[in-house]
Amino acid sequence: TTALDATKLTGNLPAIDGSSLTGIASVAGDNAFALSGTANVSITSATDTKVTYNNEIFDVGGNVTSSTFTVPTGGAGKYLFNFHLGTYSNSNNISQIGMRFRKNGTAITTDLAYAVAATIRHLSSSHTVLLDLADGDYIETYCSLTGTSPFITFAFGTATYDGTWFSGCKISD
Repeated sequence: TTALDATKLTGNLPAIDGSSLTGIASVAGDNAFALSGTANVSITSATDTKVTYNNEIFDVGGNVTSSTFTVPTGGAGKYLFNFHLGTYSNSNNISQIGMRFRKNGTAITTDLAYAVAATIRHLSSSHTVLLDLADGDYIETYCSLTGTSPFITFAFGTATYDGTWFSGCKISD
């Protein structure tokens, strides 16, 4: 049997004596979000670019902006983040994409995907990371794409095409 941490209690549940308890809250799930976009965005080739999202799918806890998740006061813990990057070039010459998670402005992870042919029009990749974060830490997604006149795909043809999105949630204290 695992005891509840009394410092995490919120809410109104009846105590054994009939009075109300306060403070029973979910440890994980208080901070969760998913972002995507609605229109493709042109970027400069081979340049590290912060990804900005204009579609908030959900934001449990209200801790995300169009480009940044910030750990709220009292929210320190383990967080799982996912970043999927879809890219496109009309010139059919994408040679590589780079994906980065940045913590407090510093790159902490990098994922590279390389084209296996010289005539790649679409290239996508996904990147997942588990981080131990403190109050006030913030996470952003960056990308670089090598090709002629490349862009990040948020919606190509249909909203379900290999678009770009960023999501995360707290999984533990």
